[in-house]
Amino acid sequence: MNKDKNAIIFVPRSGDFLKAEVNRDLKLGALGTLLSSWKARLEKGGKGTLDLVLEEKEVTAFPIVSGADIYVFSGHGMVGSSESTWNGGNALTAQKVAEMTAARIPEGAENLGIKIYHCHSAEGGATSFAAAFAQAFKPTVRNCSGEILGYSGLVTPRPQALTAGNVGDSLRNAITAKRPEPKLKMGDFHRWSKAAAYNNYQSRASEARECVASFWLKDGTWSLSVSKGFEAT
Repeated sequence: MNKDKNAIIFVPRSGDFLKAEVNRDLKLGALGTLLSSWKARLEKGGKGTLDLVLEEKEVTAFPIVSGADIYVFSGHGMVGSSESTWNGGNALTAQKVAEMTAARIPEGAENLGIKIYHCHSAEGGATSFAAAFAQAFKPTVRNCSGEILGYSGLVTPRPQALTAGNVGDSLRNAITAKRPEPKLKMGDFHRWSKAAAYNNYQSRASEARECVASFWLKDGTWSLSVSKGFEAT
């Protein structure tokens, strides 16, 4: 994030829904803990502010300014899937998540970074979750612009400091699997992308992120430019 940006974590579920134990995402954990860990990362870099937004019955605009980042936490993803899931029986489609996100974009917000923050969201080209999100995304305001971005690999739900074991095991696992050797350092505190579960850290999550589409809404006229490799066939 740039110094002047602020950021939102958007969990597209109702507050009442999240309170129900059967529906709670155990990997996401307590939202207060999630928020505090992300804020700690911002504080280390002296960058921006962070808020948490849940989808409620009365939809209101995100409290953001131009240049803000919106991290969309819709669930767990798979390569080439336009559905996100949690706790086995719960799911949201990319189309529904796009509609819920678009409804909260404020009038006049420019240069937004809408980051679909779950595993494999940019993997699978046109069938990826982020690509399906982009095709369904259309804000209800008259003016806004930004990018829709997705991730490769398994992304960690919160920032964490790497241990010596994380670094050593990830290097050995990469060599065994004949993957590029990751550039990792003990104590580095970031969000991460992993090639596989457990100690297979491969890069910072930001390095595994790519732009899936750019959008412009000017005086009610909508334009969407889909990046190469993500075009619908």
